[in-house]
Amino acid sequence: MEQKSTEQKDKLLHRLPYWDRLTSQEKEMITVNSSIRHCEKGELIHGGILDCIGQITVMSGEVRAYMLSEEGREITLFMLREGETCVLSAS
Repeated sequence: MEQKSTEQKDKLLHRLPYWDRLTSQEKEMITVNSSIRHCEKGELIHGGILDCIGQITVMSGEVRAYMLSEEGREITLFMLREGETCVLSAS
C-alpha cells in the first residue's frame, strides 16, 4: 500500500507546471515534504486560524476560497481549478 501511495505522489508531482525547472535538490525537498489529500465536497481544507498547511495545488476538481461576513453570508474570494496553485496558503 505504501508503494502505491509513493508512486501516485510521484506521478502527481511530475504534473506540477514548474517541476521540470526545479533542481534535483528542490525536487527531493518537495517530494519528501508533500502529501496527497483527497477532500470531499464541502470539506474545510484550511481555516484562517489553523497553522500554515503549505502550498495547495489542485490536481482535480476545484476549490473555492471564501469568508463569512458578520451577517453569516459567504463571500467568494477566488476559485482554484485543476492544475492551479494557491501560494497564499503557504503564508
